[in-house]
Amino acid sequence: MPRHFTVEEANAALNEIRPLVEEIMRIHQVVITRQPEAWPAIERAAGNGGNRAASELVPEFERLRRLVHRVQQLS
Repeated sequence: MPRHFTVEEANAALNEIRPLVEEIMRIHQVVITRQPEAWPAIERAAGNGGNRAASELVPEFERLRRLVHRVQQLS
């Protein structure tokens, strides 16, 4: 069920959401930049234990998951 906001609630939520979205965009850029190097390793990781490039993206994916979860909680 959608949540309806007052103008004040919407403005307050925007103040919380803006920095989260900025961080999401930063992480997205890191992932996109590293994707060509990491993707082949990610595809092979299931069979051989992964590699450094893929391992370095794990914290970014975890941070992204937490940020998206926080945004979802605000709606």
